[in-house]
Amino acid sequence: MIIKRVPNFLFFITALATNFWGSRADGLLETSADYTFQSEADGDVKVAHLSGLNIGAGHTVTVSNRCKGLALYVDGDAHIAGTLSMTGKGAYADPSSAGVSSTGIRLARLKSGAAETLSASDVAGCGSVLISAESNQAGISANGKIYTITRTGGAGGARVYGPNAGLASGNPGGTMTDGCGGGGGGCGADKCYSGYGTAGTCFGGGSAGAGATSRSAQGNATLYCGPGGDCPSVWDNSCGGGGGAGNPGGIGRSGKSSYTCYDGETGVGGVIFLFVSGNLTIASTGRIEADGMKGGNANASYYASAGGSSGGGRIIILYAGTYSNTGVISVQGGASAVSHSNNKTSYGGAGGAGSYIIDKIDY
Repeated sequence: MIIKRVPNFLFFITALATNFWGSRADGLLETSADYTFQSEADGDVKVAHLSGLNIGAGHTVTVSNRCKGLALYVDGDAHIAGTLSMTGKGAYADPSSAGVSSTGIRLARLKSGAAETLSASDVAGCGSVLISAESNQAGISANGKIYTITRTGGAGGARVYGPNAGLASGNPGGTMTDGCGGGGGGCGADKCYSGYGTAGTCFGGGSAGAGATSRSAQGNATLYCGPGGDCPSVWDNSCGGGGGAGNPGGIGRSGKSSYTCYDGETGVGGVIFLFVSGNLTIASTGRIEADGMKGGNANASYYASAGGSSGGGRIIILYAGTYSNTGVISVQGGASAVSHSNNKTSYGGAGGAGSYIIDKIDY
């Protein structure tokens, strides 16, 4: 509080509210090798309060286990020449059961020229450590901006039907502004339905469906960024199919020993919050990523079908100083898996892209 005395009057002028940049309790993080924050599997957002961040070229900073997100408060400068990653690290968790509001995860920040109102950040469902940190953030009243992660992300890719003696490529996962991407659907083969992908959540991209080689079952993904679809039992012992990407990746099945049909990769795109009070520099070798993973490829002399890929995540980057970026920020869904069979090529559904925002806010 500032006290200013003038003749015959005493004025009390309340200090202006500022944005919260962390406590600096965890000090400077300057890498000399890869660095891993310890996190609980499918647990709360991992939070660190840094006085500065310097990720060296060739070094990767990530979490040990998939979780609901990684939040770095940096009360100082950040220089990223290596990789800050939540690729494949999104959590398998139901946002509603966790307590996330229907309006999603919302961060209130003071920003000159903005006119939104939110009395306090709403990070319910993200864990007590992030809730405690955000309780230090000033609310906004027609003087700030709200940064959101929608509770439900992009839609999962729908199943497809393989035509008679043919192949049908899978459907891609959907995208969502201010959210994570959906999981892709698998590829369908010879009068079989593929598995479908599932929607992303505020904790990660959606999981993906398997390639289909059964006329009686589909290898669907599990909701809330759960397991990718398993390829169903192989029809007529002559086909094969790849698994869908997810938490974990689904099982691929080969109809014959000469076939090569693979499991889907494990993981979905995760969530990154990066708050920098000073200058933020992303060098030409730098990368901030929260990408999805790839479904299982499938190869056979008869009809084989590839699995779908998982969705990308969500990145929110807010800074108060200067910003320079000659590197990469990526929230891509997993690339399409490929099926080569019966002299034809088809593709599993790609994961839906996630979303990111980079914005300058008040100090």
